[in-house]
Amino acid sequence: MNSLASNVLRCSMRVSLPHGKQAVAYMSKSITDNVSIRKRKTISKAMRSYIDRVKQFEEGTVQAKEEYETGRRFLANIMGEDPATFSAEDVNRAIEYLLPSGLFEKTARPEMLPPVEYKQSAKFDNTGRPFHFLFYTGFPHTYELQHETVKRINKADALLDLIHKKGHTPEKEHQMDLVSTEWKNKKEIQETINECMKDSHFERTMETLESLARHPMSASFSSFLTNYRKPVIKQVAEMKLPSIQLDADGRSFVEATRRRKHAVATVVIRTSGTGKITINGEHDILYFKDVQAREQILYPLQFTGMLEKVDLDITVEGNGSSAQAGAARYATAVALTPLVNEDKRNEMQIAGLLNYDRREAERKKTGKRGARRSYTWLKR
Repeated sequence: MNSLASNVLRCSMRVSLPHGKQAVAYMSKSITDNVSIRKRKTISKAMRSYIDRVKQFEEGTVQAKEEYETGRRFLANIMGEDPATFSAEDVNRAIEYLLPSGLFEKTARPEMLPPVEYKQSAKFDNTGRPFHFLFYTGFPHTYELQHETVKRINKADALLDLIHKKGHTPEKEHQMDLVSTEWKNKKEIQETINECMKDSHFERTMETLESLARHPMSASFSSFLTNYRKPVIKQVAEMKLPSIQLDADGRSFVEATRRRKHAVATVVIRTSGTGKITINGEHDILYFKDVQAREQILYPLQFTGMLEKVDLDITVEGNGSSAQAGAARYATAVALTPLVNEDKRNEMQIAGLLNYDRREAERKKTGKRGARRSYTWLKR
C-alpha cells in the first residue's frame, strides 16, 4: 500500500482545463512537507567590498592599538616611570629625549602617536542596505542638514501666515537673538555633522541656515540653530580700560588714542556735556565732508546712549578722511568704556566697536593699473 501511494504521488497527473487545454502537474513528496523556498538576497560587489574594507580597517586598528600599548609600556620602563600613568604627553617627551632631532620641520621629527579612531563605522547593515536615506548623494549629512533647515523654514512661514490671518504682526520675541552668538566655521560644522563638505556645499548650507535665523519666527527653532552657532568670545575683561580723570574745573574726563591705517586720533570725552564736538580745536562735525565719516563719529555715542550727554574734543592727524574717521570712532568707543557698565561694554565688543581694524590698502602690482585692476587689453 505504501509503495502504491508513493507511486501515485510521484506520477504525473493531467488536469482538464476549459477550452480543451490540458496542464501537467507534477507532485512530489515535498508537497506534503509544505516547504517554502525563499529567494536569497545577494549583496552587490561594491557593498561587499566596502564592508570588507571596514572590517580590515577595524582589525588593523585593534592591532595598532596593541602595538602602541606595547611601545608605551616599553618607553615607560626605559624612562623609569610607572606604565599605568604614562600618558601620551609623556610618550612625546620620551621620544624627544631619546631621539633628539635638529630638523626645523616638526612633522619630519620622530614621533609615536596613538592610532586614529575610526569615527564612522559601517554605513550598511548585514544585508548591505545603507542606513541613511540620502547615502547615494555622496554627502548624506550635508543634504540632510539642508533638508531639515528648509523644512523648518516652511514651518516658520506657516506660523507667520497664521499670525497675519489673525491681523497681528510678529513681535520681537518671536525672532531668535543672534547678538551673543555667531556661526561656526567650516571646520566646526564638519565636526558637528561628522562629514567633509565642499566649499559650495558649505556656502549653500550657511545661506539656508541664515535664512532661517533671520526669519521673524526663528525663535521657535532656536534649539536647532544653536547646534551650528557658538558664543562670542568676550575679551572686554582682559582689556585695559582708560582711567577717569578730573580737570581744573572738577569736571571728569576720559582720554584715549587709537590708530587707523596711517591716521592717529586722540579723543577727550568730558561728562556733563551738551553734545558739543570739537575737531582739531576749531571745527565741528562738519570737518568731515562725507556723511558716512560723520556717522562713524556719532555711532559710538548713539550706541551707548551718550548723545547730547558728553562733549568730545577730537584731535586727528594723518592722510585720508576715512582713516581719520575710523581712528576717531575707535578712540571714542574706547574712551566711553569706563563710563558705561559691563553689559554695555560686552555689547560694544560684540558690535565690533572695540576691535582694531587691521585692514590696509593693498599695494600696486607691477604690470597692473592698481592692486588688482589690469590695463585694457589691445590686440595691437
